[in-house]
Amino acid sequence: MLQENKLNGPLSEVQQNVGVLSQLSQNLINLMDKQVKAIIADDDKEIVKNAERYANLKGTFKEKELEFVKGIKGLLDETEYDEIRLESLKKVFPDSAEIIDNWKAELEEQFSQLKINHQRLNTLLDFALNRNVQIFQSIYGLSNQKNIHYGSGGNKEDVSSGLAINKKA
Repeated sequence: MLQENKLNGPLSEVQQNVGVLSQLSQNLINLMDKQVKAIIADDDKEIVKNAERYANLKGTFKEKELEFVKGIKGLLDETEYDEIRLESLKKVFPDSAEIIDNWKAELEEQFSQLKINHQRLNTLLDFALNRNVQIFQSIYGLSNQKNIHYGSGGNKEDVSSGLAINKKA
């Protein structure tokens, strides 16, 4: 978890933003875990509720992420740095290098876990979608076995899903 050293001065805002981002990413991770459980349990209400919460939390996360970048940008000489990174702060504040490294490690760990959970959720949703497609194809296939469609040459042809022409008795 975030190092509890309270900083005074210019890095205190960055420390605060790191803490907020860390907490928000942990909340997103927990919410994705709930979403996975809701999908597995086939709980439609919970799926919708968690999807709405996720959208709101993701929006808040994006806002705080922009504040974080803006805070770092404010501490750096823009002409000297091409990219706005935590690493760049170590050059400006060498006495706080260890704390900055801890922030970086914590955020990387949280973001890595977010990525893993995101992939897991997407894989599960992909699986559910494919299973639904297969189920509907099977249902229509069984229904189509009872139906015969003759082409213009008098030969049997496959029936389009949901189409019942010349029903067998």
